[in-house]
Amino acid sequence: MSVTEGTTRTVRQGTERRKPVYVVRAPDPNARGRWVTLGYAWHRKNGEEGFSLKLNSIPVGNWDGALVLLPPLSNEEVPEQPEA
Repeated sequence: MSVTEGTTRTVRQGTERRKPVYVVRAPDPNARGRWVTLGYAWHRKNGEEGFSLKLNSIPVGNWDGALVLLPPLSNEEVPEQPEA
């Protein structure tokens, strides 16, 4: 697993987009050892300390509330976040 240092930026149609630094994952309570991707995390664009999170889903059922931020896998497709 690896991710480049900092935030990778690309320019598309005049809009700057940022690649996430982390993938938000949670353990699947129904399948031991399996992780579910819930969303993504970016460095804050204003330069302040912290992260901006985009959750696409949240676990239900036996979820204990634990989330983990992990670097994207080198072969993993990750969405880009447009600059606002």
